[in-house]
Amino acid sequence: MRQLPILAALNHAFQSVWLNRMVALRMSWIWYIIVALVLAFSTQLASTRGTADAEAPQAQFFIIDALTLLLVLLVNSSFAVHWHRYILLDEIPGMFDTFRLDGKVWRYFGNSLLIMIALIVPSIAIAIPFVFIAAVLAPQLATLGSAIGVLIVVSIGFLRLGLKLPAIALGIIDYRFTDAWRASAGNSSRIAAVFLITLSAALVAAAVIAALSLSGSFVGVVVGFILQLAVNWFLTFFMITLLTSLYGFFVQNRDF
Repeated sequence: MRQLPILAALNHAFQSVWLNRMVALRMSWIWYIIVALVLAFSTQLASTRGTADAEAPQAQFFIIDALTLLLVLLVNSSFAVHWHRYILLDEIPGMFDTFRLDGKVWRYFGNSLLIMIALIVPSIAIAIPFVFIAAVLAPQLATLGSAIGVLIVVSIGFLRLGLKLPAIALGIIDYRFTDAWRASAGNSSRIAAVFLITLSAALVAAAVIAALSLSGSFVGVVVGFILQLAVNWFLTFFMITLLTSLYGFFVQNRDF
């Protein structure tokens, strides 16, 4: 049973994105223009919710949020398929290849949704004990405890089950979720640590962006939005690369 080296995995993913950033930009710029417009629209929509009539129907906001999430997931699936193949096969897609939604992209998208749905029940199951404990002992810790518990479950579940996703990108049709779970057995705590370290870095970046956006100046808002796009772009490719690294380590027996 292989044991994942935490720092080596993080460093390998970071170096893979940084050293190949121009390739990543070339294969993602078309989609990311769309993502930027969607994020700008969502930001504007969020700013109007607070001033909206409290009795106004909120269903439209929920539908827009859901469609935005699905669109971003589909875009990320397109990035991921081509990026997995680039990292694992040295296959460089043509300028407009990543704009096509082929069978691999739709399978990747569908399986990503399945993983997210599958993690709903265990996430709720983890959150419930924290809610009961907080109700009796420390109500102020309910949100924090529940969030930490859910994040640990999601990180372990998604990154372990997600080993199937690079297989989809490579065109391997008989690799199952059970195979992915079995391949990464005994590494749940290490995989959670990798995810939580990444999340901590992302939260620091988000805090800086929020400070700029709340500065009140037009320049601060614009710079904050540009930084948000840059950080989102980098984190997207970093997480895809991390999943690629885990697949190479656990499934292909590669070393970092």
